[in-house]
Amino acid sequence: MMDDTSGDSIILATDRVSDAISLIAKRTNSALAVTTAEGSIIGIVTEKDIIFGIYQLIKIINFQELHR
Repeated sequence: MMDDTSGDSIILATDRVSDAISLIAKRTNSALAVTTAEGSIIGIVTEKDIIFGIYQLIKIINFQELHR
């Protein structure tokens, strides 16, 4: 496993999605390791994960607008 010497490849599980978007936007790689406060890696978040989440929110908003 490579070390993250710049600190911009890791995000805490408790951080906001906007924090992940900000980090991914600044990097050439489109994924971040998700860690606990103790530093254990518990997953990854990718650009695609974020786009899919936004897509799901748009579907919910559109559904709610149709049923007003």
